[in-house]
Amino acid sequence: MSYIGKRIGKSQDTSIDNGANPRDGGGLLDLWAHGYFTRQGKISTPVPSTTSGIVATGGVIDEYESGGTYYRTHIFTSTQDFVVSSVSTAAGVPNSVDYLVVAGGGSGGVGGGGAGGFRTSAGPSGGGASAEPSFTVSATTYTVSVGGGGNSISGTGTNGNKGTDSYISGPDITTITSVGGGYGGAAGQPGGPGGSGGGGGAFSSGTSFSGGSGTANQGYAGGIGRITESPDESGAGGGGGASGAGQNGFISIPTVVEQGGNAGQGLSSTITGLTTRFAGGGGGGTGGPGAIRGGDGGYGGGRGGPNQTNAAANTGGGGGGNGGSGGTSGAGGSGIVILRYQITQSQLVSPALATGGTINYFTSPGGTQYAIHTFTSTSNTFAAPSSFNKSVEYVVVAGGGGGGSNSSGGGGAGGYRTGTTPLSGPFSFPVTVGSGGAGKNPSGVSSGSGAKGSNTSVAFPTGTISSTGGGYGGGGNAGTGGPGGSGGGGGQWQSASGGAGNEGAYTPAEGTNGGDAGPGSGSRVGGGGGGAGQAGPPGAPGVPANGVAGGNGIQVPATFRNPQAVYDPLSQWYLAGGGGSSGDYIGGYGGLGGGGRGGSQEPQVENGNGTDGLQNTGGGGGGGSYASPYPTAVAGSGGSGIVLIAYQIP
Repeated sequence: MSYIGKRIGKSQDTSIDNGANPRDGGGLLDLWAHGYFTRQGKISTPVPSTTSGIVATGGVIDEYESGGTYYRTHIFTSTQDFVVSSVSTAAGVPNSVDYLVVAGGGSGGVGGGGAGGFRTSAGPSGGGASAEPSFTVSATTYTVSVGGGGNSISGTGTNGNKGTDSYISGPDITTITSVGGGYGGAAGQPGGPGGSGGGGGAFSSGTSFSGGSGTANQGYAGGIGRITESPDESGAGGGGGASGAGQNGFISIPTVVEQGGNAGQGLSSTITGLTTRFAGGGGGGTGGPGAIRGGDGGYGGGRGGPNQTNAAANTGGGGGGNGGSGGTSGAGGSGIVILRYQITQSQLVSPALATGGTINYFTSPGGTQYAIHTFTSTSNTFAAPSSFNKSVEYVVVAGGGGGGSNSSGGGGAGGYRTGTTPLSGPFSFPVTVGSGGAGKNPSGVSSGSGAKGSNTSVAFPTGTISSTGGGYGGGGNAGTGGPGGSGGGGGQWQSASGGAGNEGAYTPAEGTNGGDAGPGSGSRVGGGGGGAGQAGPPGAPGVPANGVAGGNGIQVPATFRNPQAVYDPLSQWYLAGGGGSSGDYIGGYGGLGGGGRGGSQEPQVENGNGTDGLQNTGGGGGGGSYASPYPTAVAGSGGSGIVLIAYQIP
């Protein structure tokens, strides 16, 4: 296979921290995927049939089927031509092309870098805009330019670097441009404007430093960097994302707690037939004796200092801001351009042998071609004719559990099961995908446990494979975490225990236990929800009392590591992460694989609410905060489950 042109901008090396703060990196193009995405793909020069849809080359080419309609996608991670050799001659197959154009993200300064601009005709666009119109092609050549992420900087006295624009241009269309993400501001400097704006800096005299503005219909502004002189406290603003503004830096007096602002989140796209997330901002940096941590990055964005990270490549994420001790800020993530158009069934290079779900075609690094059926909702059917005689590989993940409220535990991840089974047609059997359990929504100052996630099952003729819904997070008033695929974390106050995992008693185990709550009645820290690959950690006493992370999930087998199917862009194809517990000041991180973050009591951080587990990951929901001053703080709900079935083709 031939390789395409040189990548624009700086590549990012990301890492995974499997310790207390498990959100350090991982992304769309980690590991072998960097090489995969620089290949031409499994289709080199398609030959048009007598009546066919558009015939074109450029980028990595893939195909998928959804509801009986067939699509071809071209994924560009560097500048290259999109060459249309012939237009559609088939009835009912148009010459329109949908697009997703994401620019390179800005790098962090002290403030977090802003995400690259996000524009699409295949769903909601950035900055709250509705989808844009597709464009009509002719038999000609179009230029696709993919912007690089802003390079990192050293020290706190220099602004970060803006990301580079991405665009599509051609002789018969109006150029479609997404603007590079704004830079994070240096100490005492505002953030820069861009597709989404960079966060304002801190660590300098003054009171506040504004975030950069976003571009209309592409992204949002960065957050404000804040500082006080006595005592000396500061927190930089988070970078803006495609779906929300960066949060302001957080400082608390007289408890002397500092945190960089969390970044604005990005947006999801289904242009490839699967849900992938792009264009989250970078977290703001923080430093000093009261520093707790830098702000969270958005989808693909880096975390802020003092443990700053790069954004994930080809997400357009913003880089994390520097900590007060300086060092190197996080680099912005390079952008991406994806084009999609309808084709006829006769154009498929290797049609799937079965039906059901969304079908993507994936060539592994070793050259083996697979059809992957992805089921994301219930009441689906997997069916094949008598000619089907294959061994299929599967991943079956249940819905995650909801978090509890009032100093509560995180929800446990949905059960995770994988294996192989031989199948011979004809057959038709149901696939049921479990929903996530609801997070507790308290009334007044009451606390309570969340709801358990729902089971997922596949009724293979060789025997039904089921995974168990994630256990609920325990409420603060002595709420024991619920059992499930993975157990929920225990609620605070009376050292409540975490829930037991592997409720289905499977071998190998489908999940792990939730963490116990911290000892004593004053800790206000519940246990983390269990993940499929790591038990939830216990809560711990402390003032201020900070939440603990959810347990990490499990990375799907290599067969399913299609670069188009990154379920959580911070964690390299992981599923079934546990939810973090709530804290007085800082909520615990969600586990790798879609776990939600615990809520915080502080008004400038999360307004008490836990965040939901990501949909179609089985991630547990984050716990809701201590009741005062948020008597109605809502815990995060669990993410829905997913079923993946793969087999070799032809």
